[in-house]
Amino acid sequence: MKAKLIIVSQAPLTPQIRRNTYVEEYIRMGYDTQFWDLSQIIHPGIKICDEEYNNFLSYIHDLSELEDMIVQSNYTNSIFIFDFDPAWKTHNIFKLFYKYNCYCIRIDMYANTSLKRHKNTSIALKIRKVFSSTGLNVLKWKFKTLSYKLYSSYFCPFHFKKILSSSRFSVRMDYINHPDYDLYKRNEEKTDIKTPYILFVDTYFGCHPDLKYYHNIKSKINVDAYYKSLNSYFDFIEDKYSMPVIIAAHPKAQYDINVFGNRQIIKYQTMPLIKQAEYVVAQVCNTFSWIVLADKPVALIATDEYMKLYNLKRGIQLLSETLNIKIHNIDKCRYDDVCFEKINNKDRLSYIYGYLTCKETENKFNRDILNELFSNIVFQ
Repeated sequence: MKAKLIIVSQAPLTPQIRRNTYVEEYIRMGYDTQFWDLSQIIHPGIKICDEEYNNFLSYIHDLSELEDMIVQSNYTNSIFIFDFDPAWKTHNIFKLFYKYNCYCIRIDMYANTSLKRHKNTSIALKIRKVFSSTGLNVLKWKFKTLSYKLYSSYFCPFHFKKILSSSRFSVRMDYINHPDYDLYKRNEEKTDIKTPYILFVDTYFGCHPDLKYYHNIKSKINVDAYYKSLNSYFDFIEDKYSMPVIIAAHPKAQYDINVFGNRQIIKYQTMPLIKQAEYVVAQVCNTFSWIVLADKPVALIATDEYMKLYNLKRGIQLLSETLNIKIHNIDKCRYDDVCFEKINNKDRLSYIYGYLTCKETENKFNRDILNELFSNIVFQ
């Protein structure tokens, strides 16, 4: 008998989450599959514009409801698949799964979100960082991480039975492809656009719900100034290259009318838009994987408003360092100095085999890797 699969998510069900968790793939393979949305426990009040509703979806609003669901789930023959890790914010959730000795695994869907710093940082720079405006937040984060490890060691020694990731820098037990790599391999979708264009991969900066609910960003951002900078730069490159800038909309975005001027905005087609683009303008985003896989000339841009947020500033610096491409702050440089760069093939392959796939899985699909894994799990 096949195991029951229960996806335990910190995020509401959206088209992207549905795709990345393979919930429909599991159902097609004959697994009894459920999706448990714990977002209101972990991120109270979160609301995503493209949330979906489905018969395999269950909303769980508090810990007592979660415990009831575990008890009713036939948990002794279920595999619980998590998209988040134990931490102080989630420790009561993991206490319940530990209490019932559930078979829990972790599948890392966003292995290219946290890039590894490759350059050695001097002691002097580390000291300056501690005493910088962000130093206190870094120390708080490290203290929370260390204190949770101590707590979990003595009071809730929960451990995942399996950890799957496409990143060679992660603590993984099994290899898997990044969902973006997996989709890129098997998707031949094309857009209806017949003329050359420059693509901007939008990150919904300033309005992205992750900034509030996942990263706890409280800084005041002048979103109007940010869009004004973007549109001014887009006007320039449209004139310079004699082709339009098309916006690949972020899936969580709800745009005001004319936020990008009169430019065409297209949602849910980011990968084929990247594949067909002549040039790509980008910031920090998971879909940078498709830019690398498609081997497109890219301009990595920022603005003064963008660089105010420590997480994004650090992320774009790591991306620049990892791929050896320059960051262009379009509020501080001449537009003529912003260049579209082809990523060096050595750096490109290092990124692909560092974060997206490996030699063991590059010619496999995740659905087959996961089906084999699930079929071989023996419950105690």
